[in-house]
Order: sequence, then C-alpha cells, then structure tokens
Amino acid sequence: MNPGAILAITVFSIMIGLGLTAASLAARGCWPNIAEELDIITLSNSSWRRFFLGIFNAFISLLVLIVISKIPPLGIIGLAILFLLIIVTFIGFIAEVNLWGRRVMLLRDSTSSSFAHTLAGGLTLSSILLLPFVGQMIFFIILFQSLGTSVYWLFQRKNLPKSQNLS
Repeated sequence: MNPGAILAITVFSIMIGLGLTAASLAARGCWPNIAEELDIITLSNSSWRRFFLGIFNAFISLLVLIVISKIPPLGIIGLAILFLLIIVTFIGFIAEVNLWGRRVMLLRDSTSSSFAHTLAGGLTLSSILLLPFVGQMIFFIILFQSLGTSVYWLFQRKNLPKSQNLS
C-alpha cells in the first residue's frame, strides 16, 4: 500500500473517531435523561448479551433490507431501515463511549463527571480505531454492543428508575 493511502486511512479514522466523540458529547448534553437511562442499561446488562443482541438485530435488519431492496418500489423503505439502524446504533454508542471512559478513569482512581467519561472514552476509542485490523474489529464489536444497548433501552426504559446520578 502506498503512503498516500495509509495517510488517507489514518486521517479518515481520526475524523471518524473524533466526530463520533463530539457527537456523543453533544447528544449527552442535549438529552441527559436518555443518556442516563442508557448508562443504566449498559451497566446492568453484560457486554456479551448486548453484543449478541446487537448481532442478532443487525442480521435481521440487514436481511429485511436485502429482501425489501429487491422489490423496486420498496427500495426507499430499505434506505429508511438502514438509516434507522444507523440512528439506533448511535443512540447506544453514547452509552458505550461513556462506559469505556468510565473504565479508563477507574485506572486513575478518580471520580469524575459523565462529560469526562465520555471524552476519555471517545479519545480511547479514537485511538483504538487507529490500530490496523484489530482496532477496526474492536470498533465493530463496540458498534454491535451499541445496537444491543439501544434495543435493550427501547424495550426496558419504562422499567428504569426515573432519577439516579451515575457520575
């Protein structure tokens, strides 16, 4: 691979990581109650359960997307399903970034705000994304966990406590 392609991939990875970090910070600031509910879901369910639920839902969604896309008049519905899948995954990503930040901040033995957790988690995930192949695999695992977290949130949010400070 030539140096220009390597540089392009590196810059693209940095932009994706920092962009998702900024979007997570903005979403956490705009919708703190939803972010808190997502944090509760993330902390109360195991990573593997969220991962397998995310894989299952991604598989079913992509299967429906493929079937619907084969029928010409329903192609726009397929795009809507894909867009919805991306949005739902991002909603769960807000909590996953915070969870990674929590783990990083625990290494420092410090108590800090959810803003600091999200920033530390976003920077950690941005750094992980720079690792060739392994970083991308870890990132996709986190995306599947994010989808699973969102699905849990969609079905369990009525049973969650109304106010709880996790920071």
